[in-house]
Amino acid sequence: MQQQVIDLLNSQSAFQDLVEKIRSSSSLDQLGLSRTTRIPVLSALQNSLNRPLLLVTDKTDRALLLEDEWNFWSPGPELSFFPEPDPLFYENVPWSRKTRHERLGLLADLSSLLLPGAESGAQPPLILTPVRGLMTRTLPRRLFLKVSRTIDVGSSFDMQSLAAEWVRGGYQPMPVVTLPGEFARRGGILDVWPPGDRFPARLEFFGNEIEMLRRFDPENQRTIEKVGQIRITPAREFLVPQSSSQEGEPSQFNEYHLPEIHQEVSSLFNYLPSDTLVVVDDQQAVKDAVESIEAQSESLRKGYQDDGQIGADFPLPSLPWEDLTRELDKFQSLALGPAGELSKERISAQFTQNERFGGELKSFISHLAEIIQQPEDAIVVSRQSARLAEVW
Repeated sequence: MQQQVIDLLNSQSAFQDLVEKIRSSSSLDQLGLSRTTRIPVLSALQNSLNRPLLLVTDKTDRALLLEDEWNFWSPGPELSFFPEPDPLFYENVPWSRKTRHERLGLLADLSSLLLPGAESGAQPPLILTPVRGLMTRTLPRRLFLKVSRTIDVGSSFDMQSLAAEWVRGGYQPMPVVTLPGEFARRGGILDVWPPGDRFPARLEFFGNEIEMLRRFDPENQRTIEKVGQIRITPAREFLVPQSSSQEGEPSQFNEYHLPEIHQEVSSLFNYLPSDTLVVVDDQQAVKDAVESIEAQSESLRKGYQDDGQIGADFPLPSLPWEDLTRELDKFQSLALGPAGELSKERISAQFTQNERFGGELKSFISHLAEIIQQPEDAIVVSRQSARLAEVW
């Protein structure tokens, strides 16, 4: 049924005009789509364009709803979720492991596209983020690439130096690796779990030479597979200063210190492929969300300054609206909403508002019967499809 709707959209001249406009890199504006029509249209667009996509919405709960709708409408790959940090801006609180894992896993995937020999025919990244996740500063891309290391079987490394590198990259030394972002050393073995990997890796040394690389199950320590190469990427979105990156010493730094450690302002935008289509769910809602976040952040900043917790020169931990729009202008962008009355040539004119039935299924079935007597084709999209079929 989903494919039938996508095929119907593809057959509309307004939809084909929109696809050609995007392909020709023409300037785009708001489509004026209602909430319920945005993901079907976006899924059809992605099916036609097959290019990197970033979908930005106002809040996390809206993002999770869009993710659910995408999984229903899109037969292809799922959206990768890029979450917002757990604490508010200016709060000196570490991020959760889940937030670090999801954000760093995506940054690792995006940075790998820049490596020599990256597969040109690979599936383009499809990303979903609330705007606060996009606003949050992160490790500059050049540093992310600089501290990432590809390790091959047969290569030589000093174990002590390698462990110190991992500590600076945010890895926590542990007796046994059980979670992403940890590493452990036992004799001539180093275990490490990069945040973007499904399973940890075990490096077995003979002297300074890596004799074997293998993935293993952290629950039972059993080998899953032998591999010829692994890539170690940062475990935090900042680099621990050199003076504090000694193996075995817990770091006193967390993401709160990122703006102080790294002066270069960087965000998810800096990791995106240049041909990414940036899609805004609802332009007005996103702008309102940014204004609310900025007002809240300014209030917190003033309070912390009055309490003497931060100085007047403490760097901004996020990108303000002006910087966001400046970064957005570097990409081709498209706003799906807010809904509005536009010309009949636009894709939004292909959809009409139906009357509401307030759960009265029999009234809805009668309405549907009138439609098909026209005769017209009707496709019903509902979470109560089984019950509707029974009543019909």
